[in-house]
Amino acid sequence: MPTYKTPDVYVEEISVLPRSVAEVATAIPAFVGYTEKDSHQQVSLVNKPRAVASLVEFESIFGRGPVTEVTELILDSAQNVVSATFDNKYYLYESIRLYFANGGARVYIVSAGRYRADGNVERDALADALDALRKCDEPTMLLAPDAISLSAADFAGLQQAMLKQCGELKDRFALLDLREADGWEAGKNAFRTDIGTKYLSYGAAYTPHLKSSMAREISYREVSAVIGNIRNQAESS
Repeated sequence: MPTYKTPDVYVEEISVLPRSVAEVATAIPAFVGYTEKDSHQQVSLVNKPRAVASLVEFESIFGRGPVTEVTELILDSAQNVVSATFDNKYYLYESIRLYFANGGARVYIVSAGRYRADGNVERDALADALDALRKCDEPTMLLAPDAISLSAADFAGLQQAMLKQCGELKDRFALLDLREADGWEAGKNAFRTDIGTKYLSYGAAYTPHLKSSMAREISYREVSAVIGNIRNQAESS
């Protein structure tokens, strides 16, 4: 209400109409990747964009992350764990955990299928899930965390497809990863060589990879699988 400082007759106009400009979300990401479940309530989730608003909702529909395979443990003289080596090729679940832990809201998920027993990631499966987003108008950012496990050629091909979709639809932007097996400098140079020259204004790549402080849930069953590859810290130096 306005504050009147002098006596007088005032006319106040009160609008009974709603705001002409509605508030809408301006950044809605869409993640493509493998999930624990490929169906929900007997309906397939594969290649079907679905929005979720929390990690709890994601887990109720798509399940949790893959079993973390511990391949090596390094112990100190008191038999405490100094470091561990993990083998994981599926990163979608951990990406969603980080997204919501950092204040993320509504997000689209497109399942490329269930985690495979052989741990492989297929470009065609990710590409099909990516194509499913063409008919979805709401997402404004595209991400494919599991693509990092593809071969160099397939990795570049999928990222080019992400840029192409963004460039053709002109309503979304691709966030891309770099392969850093040989260090981030080598990954940066390989990325610039392999990504091509088309639709580059519709994407951004980030390097080096970040290290997260979020703890993983690892059971003793997973650790027991590496009994033959447990070493003392002195042996590894």
